[in-house]
Amino acid sequence: MECWQGSESGRVSKRTQWKAAGSPKACLALLACLFFINPALAESWTHGGASGKAMVCKPDSAPPYPAVVYNHGHLIDSAGLEGAARKGYDLGELCDAFAQEGYLAFILLRQHGDGKGKKYIRKIIQEARQGLAAAKARSDVEPERVALGGFSRGGFLTLTTATQGVDVAAAFMLAPGMTKPFHKALSRIDGIKAPMLAMIAKDEESDFLKNVSSLEGAANGSGKELKVHYYPSGGHDLFYNHTKYWPELISFLNLHLDK
Repeated sequence: MECWQGSESGRVSKRTQWKAAGSPKACLALLACLFFINPALAESWTHGGASGKAMVCKPDSAPPYPAVVYNHGHLIDSAGLEGAARKGYDLGELCDAFAQEGYLAFILLRQHGDGKGKKYIRKIIQEARQGLAAAKARSDVEPERVALGGFSRGGFLTLTTATQGVDVAAAFMLAPGMTKPFHKALSRIDGIKAPMLAMIAKDEESDFLKNVSSLEGAANGSGKELKVHYYPSGGHDLFYNHTKYWPELISFLNLHLDK
């Protein structure tokens, strides 16, 4: 059986599974999920014929809220939520952190696994765009105050979605990955309407550094608003722990979402 881990603002998701239905061992495991692990709220969403799941955390204040729609990194695809959390990339903690800053966090949980190839990329691009639309359509979200962002593979999905002319107040990319598709997306940078933030460590792998450098060049050449923040060290793992980059990100979000 698996549990979503994170804030106590939610419930055990549909991914909770019985290994032996009705057995005492399974009952004890379910009780542990319900009362000791503080499962996060994993919601199903549908929009434009597409469907998916998202981890959602809300502020304590009354709605509607400004929101952050977040595309997670590749580690979640390869290791799963629990495996990634053991390595320090805990989406539940990130979800809570956004809520504590006054933002509704809508963390898209990709449904297509760890894939490759053009067909896979088309699927996750569509899922990212429809997930953003689903978040903006929520009754507890202010649609004009929504930021889009992501880390690693999620940074690529953020760029690709933004180039499709979506209306978001801001877009941020943390060590964006997928070099060839990323550079292909840059050819459509004229479609981006939002101010952008890119963050990366100076000791990151060369492909990720190349993506940010190319983004800088494309933004300068097209007159798009882009701020780039380089950290002296930390590599790719820097963005596993939100506290290491939080002040710069929250300052950017507060500025452009009028908080």
